[in-house]
Amino acid sequence: MFNNYPEILTPKDLMEMLNLSKTTVYAMLNNHIIPAYRVGCGKNGR
Repeated sequence: MFNNYPEILTPKDLMEMLNLSKTTVYAMLNNHIIPAYRVGCGKNGR
């Protein structure tokens, strides 16, 4: 079912896979319901 997705997912991937809104995905990430890791950093170092 999820074979077309990479092992490491983006929030957009999660939205498509789980049929959730952007707000819901980010709420789940922020509340540690879904584990998340930041890869790299922006030019502000965040």
